[in-house]
Amino acid sequence: MATFTEIPIISTFVQALLFGLYISTFLHALRWLVFLDEGWALRSHINWSLLIITCMIFVLMAGDLGYSFLYPIPGLKEDEREIDIFVLITVTIENLVVVLADSVLIYRCWAVYGKNWHIVCIPLLLWLGGICSLIAYIGVFSSTVMNWPPTAAKYATADLLTEVFYVITIILNIYATCCKTSTWSKHVFRFVTRVIAESGLLYTFTSILLLITFILSAISWEDYLLVEEVCSAVNFSMLGVAFNLIIIRVAKQRVSTEMVEESESHFEPPKKSHTRLRIAEGRHDEHDSLITSDVEDVTDTE
Repeated sequence: MATFTEIPIISTFVQALLFGLYISTFLHALRWLVFLDEGWALRSHINWSLLIITCMIFVLMAGDLGYSFLYPIPGLKEDEREIDIFVLITVTIENLVVVLADSVLIYRCWAVYGKNWHIVCIPLLLWLGGICSLIAYIGVFSSTVMNWPPTAAKYATADLLTEVFYVITIILNIYATCCKTSTWSKHVFRFVTRVIAESGLLYTFTSILLLITFILSAISWEDYLLVEEVCSAVNFSMLGVAFNLIIIRVAKQRVSTEMVEESESHFEPPKKSHTRLRIAEGRHDEHDSLITSDVEDVTDTE
């Protein structure tokens, strides 16, 4: 079993490895946001709100990783108060990233459904509930750090608020992902790949694992602390990766749709039509007859 000083080193190592994966998806997403679909010319119209959120998430994730390298120091000094201060800062940063990513997920759900506010009422309420639980967590844990030594009740309250936050996040991700994918093809393979590509299951699965480790750690703290720290590092990294995958997936889908529409516009077959002739018989004289032709285009209903 890993010692108390080894646990933060292991979790930081895992987070650093996965941060490399996040960087690759971040640069790829940045390319789709800033440059044209073909070439490296800047876009004339950049989605600044999405670009700013993407960069904010990058700064927060990089800052969290950098701060995590300091995690072993309080453990070596066996300073429990410094450890709690570190936990407060890192949890706040990580949950802020969750709030930002969920806001984009709700926006995607809203856009897919034609900007229908009725669809996103539940996700918005869940999102606001997550923000409230985060604020409450910061308040409770701050009072714990300032009023040292802490009580077991305050630790329990902080843990409960963290669990509530992740339960809300899991429900929100499942709901929003199902809303987005339900408007697309019903083919099973494409449905599954699009759900995974939209990253709902990717982040939701790691969040569920983290929630389980929170519960187990509350039961037996010493036995499951390492698992909790590693799952927390994996979940946080997967959040950034999932967010970038959404941007990449949407951009590629847009390009594919534009190419199909352009192809159809160039090679669109002529519309089928029927010609209906109506012959009106009139008075015939000894030289000729009167024939009236009425030509109507009737749309083919086949």
